[in-house]
Amino acid sequence: MNLLIDLGNSRLKWALYDKLALVKQGESLTHAELTPQRLTALWQSLQPQKIGLSCVGNTHLLDSIKSVIVSLWGNQIICHHAATQASSFADDGTTKKVSHIAVHF
Repeated sequence: MNLLIDLGNSRLKWALYDKLALVKQGESLTHAELTPQRLTALWQSLQPQKIGLSCVGNTHLLDSIKSVIVSLWGNQIICHHAATQASSFADDGTTKKVSHIAVHF
């Protein structure tokens, strides 16, 4: 099973897939609704082998999501993180030396 997570400009959307078949469509959460406790409650019963995570910005929320992933499944799970070029800039406006299309953690 693959957990696919999309952290957009205003919402987080997620779904669980087995190969190409949708197993579970998760609820869409606004950024204000995104808390580690809420994500843990929604995801704790899932058993993904891989996670696909896309993010168009907000690194604070991204870090929170990554923390929930590690707390639920440890470092044993394969997680791929794709970011937009806009999120490849450091807080001071300088460019970080990361790929603008995919970063693995």
